[in-house]
This record gives sequence, structure tokens and C-alpha cells, in this order.
Amino acid sequence: MVVSVPTSDQLHVHAFRILPNEKLKESLQSAAKNIANAQRSTKALFLLTAVGSLRRATIRLAHASKDNPEQNAVRTWDEKFEIVSLVGTLTPAGECHLHISLSDENGRTIGGHLMDGCVVFTTVEVVFGSVGTGLEFRREIDNSTGFKELVVRSLSGKEEVKSLKSSILFMSFAALSVFFVLYQPRIATFYETRMQCIVNP
Repeated sequence: MVVSVPTSDQLHVHAFRILPNEKLKESLQSAAKNIANAQRSTKALFLLTAVGSLRRATIRLAHASKDNPEQNAVRTWDEKFEIVSLVGTLTPAGECHLHISLSDENGRTIGGHLMDGCVVFTTVEVVFGSVGTGLEFRREIDNSTGFKELVVRSLSGKEEVKSLKSSILFMSFAALSVFFVLYQPRIATFYETRMQCIVNP
């Protein structure tokens, strides 16, 4: 089924590098949460592109089924791979559905569902996209598959305004906290001086 959702004119691009020996999936999830926290209006994230290498790869192969768990083959390879493709969607909470294709030293390619435990060899260069308004990605259990699947939600104007108000309130509170931390000594000195003037005119 195709669900029509409004386009967004607030596409943001985020580029970063994952360093050697860091875990790939976990780093992507952490980055998604950091982006969403920094841009509190962000409700949907996706991978635009990624390139790099792994020294350990763990993927779930095709033919996953809730009715036949033994078919959900998860395999790990302790060898060097080039990442030739990495795509998927993420929620602000870091929930994700990511697929990866890898090429070994002989050019043979494997691919499947990206799992925890993939370890970066030399680098992974990542470019994320995020949507600022109009769209929200969630992951909810689909009883027909047994897995958490993508739910695309269209945000109404009222919901966006509510989200914006929450963001403004949060930023205002943060700014006020910084103000008091920086200027509290000066404010205290000012009031002490005023009180002395009143007591000893």
C-alpha cells in the first residue's frame, strides 16, 4: 500500500566518520539520537550514503520468518570487507532497519540485514538525511511479519507547532540555565551592594 504524505522543505544533511574498531550499527543509532536531540523538530532520518570497510561483519540473511525462527540465519565473518552499499531508515529513538552489502578480497559480495557487532576496519564515512517537518518515522510490531516495521506518520500543523513550542521551551530553559550559571556571581554581588546601601545609606 502506498501512503501519500506531504513533502518537507526542511531536508538536513549530516556527515560524519566512524573510526576504526568502533561498532557500525551502534554508532549509526547513536548518531541518529544525537541528531534528533540537537534538532528537536527532527522526526525522520535515513541514510543517504555510506562507504568504508569492516573487519568483522554480522548480518541476518534473507528469508526471515516469524513462523520459522531457524530460517532467520545470522552469520558472522571475521575478515576484511569493503562496504559497497548501506541503506535504511532510522527513528529519533535510534530504532532502525538497515541493509548492507559487502565485498570480500576476491570481489565476492554478500548482503543482508545489518546486525549488532559489525566492527569498522579503517573508516566508515556516513551521510545522513533528516526531515525537519511534516513527517515522522516510527517502528511498530507488525503481527503479519513478527517484526517491528516502518510506520510513516504525517504530522499535522498543530503537532508541528506543539513540537516547535516544546523545542523553544527547552532551548529557553537551557539558555536561562546558562545565564544563571554565568551571571549568578554578578547578580549576587549586585544585590549585596544594594542591600548595603539600604542598610548603610
